[in-house]
Amino acid sequence: MFKKILITRSILLGCVLIISQYSQGKAAENSTVKGSPNLMEWAYYLSEDEIKQLKDEGLKMHMARVYNLSEDEIRTLQEEALKGTPEPAYRLFLFYELYKRDSIEGNFWAVVAAENGNPVGQYNLALRLNADPDPRNRKRARFWLERAANNKDKGIAEKAAKELNRLKKEGSGENMN
Repeated sequence: MFKKILITRSILLGCVLIISQYSQGKAAENSTVKGSPNLMEWAYYLSEDEIKQLKDEGLKMHMARVYNLSEDEIRTLQEEALKGTPEPAYRLFLFYELYKRDSIEGNFWAVVAAENGNPVGQYNLALRLNADPDPRNRKRARFWLERAANNKDKGIAEKAAKELNRLKKEGSGENMN
């Protein structure tokens, strides 16, 4: 009985931990619980397999709750995104990329989110473009990293600046000035 209670408690705490670690975008920010317990504080009582299962199940639950959208939500978000609102475009990117695993549709909404001024969307698009073998896309990646580095979201701005510096050091930023 005690082990079942402990496992149930662990699953709930695991979900809180995973949500706080993997959250991005408005929807995830709203569900993030600050000050969640450290995994190792309660994982002492669980095997490594149980911990892995908790992480996997918690991530699946998190993704289903945060990234799954109804048809009405999709239509509403698409309308708002195509009018220029940044957050709905980014939410659609997450939905198609992470939940539906449709990279073609995900790419479309990643571009829209970046164009609409979403800093996380700009940063993610830059990383995608930089991984592309086409040198034109790698040049465009630099453009989006610079945009992301010059926005008011300090966390993303710092990440983008670090990535720009890394590209300069590697020389993959050649001819991109």
